[in-house]
Amino acid sequence: LQPAWRSSKWIHSAIEIHQGCKSYGSGKHKMIVLDHLDMTVPVGSIYGLLGPSGCGKTTLLNVIVNIHRLDKGTISIFGYPPGTVEAAVPGHRVGYMPQELALFPEFTITETLQYFGRIHNLGKAKTEERTEFLVNFLDLPKSRQLIAELSGGQQRRVSFAVALLHEPDILILDEPTVGVDPLLRTSIWRHLDSVSRNTSATIIITTHYIEEARQATRVGLMRQGRLLAEASPTKLMQHFAIPSLEDIFLKLCLQDGDLEGLAGAKENRGYTSETDIEMSSIDSSTPPASNTDITEQSTQLIIVKGSDSNFSMLKENISIKPLQKPWPYASKGESYFATGRFSALAIKNFIKMSRNIGFLLMSFLLPPLQTVLFCLTVGGTPQDLRMSVTNLDAGIGPYSISDQYLETLDPDIIKQVEYDTFEAGYDSVVTGKSWGLMYFEPEFSKALLMPSKYDESQGSIKVYMDNTNQQIYYTLLAQMLQGMGVLTNSLEDFRNITTNATATSPPILLEDPVYGTNNPTFTEFMAPGVILTITYFMAMSLTAISFIVEKKEGLYSRAWVAGVNDLEVMLAHLVTQLVVMLIQIALILVFMFAVFKISCEGNMIWVILLAILQGLCGMTFGLLISASVKDEMTAMMTSMGIFYPILLLSGIVWPVQGMPDFLRYIAYMLPQTYACESIRAILYKGWGITHFVVWIGYAVSAFWMMVHVIAATVVLKMKK
Repeated sequence: LQPAWRSSKWIHSAIEIHQGCKSYGSGKHKMIVLDHLDMTVPVGSIYGLLGPSGCGKTTLLNVIVNIHRLDKGTISIFGYPPGTVEAAVPGHRVGYMPQELALFPEFTITETLQYFGRIHNLGKAKTEERTEFLVNFLDLPKSRQLIAELSGGQQRRVSFAVALLHEPDILILDEPTVGVDPLLRTSIWRHLDSVSRNTSATIIITTHYIEEARQATRVGLMRQGRLLAEASPTKLMQHFAIPSLEDIFLKLCLQDGDLEGLAGAKENRGYTSETDIEMSSIDSSTPPASNTDITEQSTQLIIVKGSDSNFSMLKENISIKPLQKPWPYASKGESYFATGRFSALAIKNFIKMSRNIGFLLMSFLLPPLQTVLFCLTVGGTPQDLRMSVTNLDAGIGPYSISDQYLETLDPDIIKQVEYDTFEAGYDSVVTGKSWGLMYFEPEFSKALLMPSKYDESQGSIKVYMDNTNQQIYYTLLAQMLQGMGVLTNSLEDFRNITTNATATSPPILLEDPVYGTNNPTFTEFMAPGVILTITYFMAMSLTAISFIVEKKEGLYSRAWVAGVNDLEVMLAHLVTQLVVMLIQIALILVFMFAVFKISCEGNMIWVILLAILQGLCGMTFGLLISASVKDEMTAMMTSMGIFYPILLLSGIVWPVQGMPDFLRYIAYMLPQTYACESIRAILYKGWGITHFVVWIGYAVSAFWMMVHVIAATVVLKMKK
């Protein structure tokens, strides 16, 4: 294997880091990762970054691609800070292969490369051409095979192909040869050599195989967040007269802090014949780059001290200046939003969704199932309620008012159980055998017909209730009060009825209601809120873990390095999940209104629009959760923890007017409270958007949606 094209005499650098510092935590828990690090990567070079695990290599690469920012120091890429339009890093100028796989297991090899091809605006023909070349070059299996079905080595090769796809100016490769066989490893290095020679691409590569780095143009030996040496492998081996980079690195580590002593090491000029590495001559037919100049300077290694620290670094005595070369296709508008990147993200989301059949089934079955369960279980009149009856009324001849009253009670609702004595009936309530006791005195009928001759209490039905279940209590009470109307009519049949008897008629006459029905149900009260709640929380669950999975697997960072921004990611998720949400809303409304006949006096379009707004509000809140937490469990616990407070405080289960004053203020600050009142006004009052109660629900929903998007964007930027 011929080594990569080398020149120890560049005067231009693609990447410059000066006194770079990066740490995590604070106080006693502060951990310094990069410690006044200096680094120079010449244009067109293959830079091998070597060092043990935990020395800061991955953090350094993340700083270069702008995933992390330096706490102190400067960094330039072709003369511009990363993150600028001129640097185009993150963006089209860099190909990034992270240490983790960072591929979508649901994708085929072709779909993976098409996804990144769209991000980089390669076009269909160019993407197909590069895909065919990379599949053949990297000895990949059939391009229609899923990533999840590949071996670990094959998956690493696909990840490498993604970095090479768009032929970038800078290649950042973190362990590209792990898991590949020696023959393919040799082929990869040959390709990197060819790329370096023919395109002047600058390559930074980390590897576990230290001796493999002998094929690099330049190596940086890293320890504890700084570079101990930065030179060509040949010069390092000549300088120390040691034929192994691993032994050189060990010697540097052992003598860290006394590099002046190392600088005096004997230079073995006859060593090059043992290394099997030759300094290639410069061929005019394959220039490294038009802007790369060669100058004759001493190649002796020297000690360079940092300006802001006592640290020193062993380097070649070469003057290398930053090359100022802005990205020729720079566009500020593209840095904010690009249709190519957005379409790539949206197509990616649809493909992932289509491959997850279980997710789709749950997404489309749960909303109608929840709607059906609500309509069948909430608001129905309780049936077969056991009610004890002790009727000692002797009546007047054949006529018994108590018997007539008991016959009026609905037998489907109240199941009467007779007891001979008061004690037996009362004991049945105490032991939980019945919900209450109706007790009629022996002179009950006579006391009602002739109140002047009997004690008033004798003409009353004495009721002893188990009030531990409010809904059952109110159901029984309503039945007993309805029977009182029949009782009053029976008393009027007697000619000798007294004034006191007729006074039992209620003094209030309920006319036809202005809004609603004569017999409103709890189902009608809760139904509007349930429509919005199911929509809101199903939408939230769709997006609550969207960022987390991609962040954990490195997918988000890889797309971000390719130029994708947070706005595009969020919009792509919203558009994708919007399709699912619209189907969910349609299913909910069909079951609620067509199947279970919930009334709608207003315009159904306003109901649909409000449900969509609430769904979008839930989606954006899910994105905020996903951006804020680190793992799926925390996201799910957060979602479940928020569900009940919102459900209880938004007036869905119980009117807001029944809450303490301080809770009302909190309730009206939530996204669903006004929305619930709005949809009730539309459904049951027939009001339109011009009413304040209606339009305020739309305004609050839109407001919270914007708050969630802004907050999620801020959180994502703060975490970089």
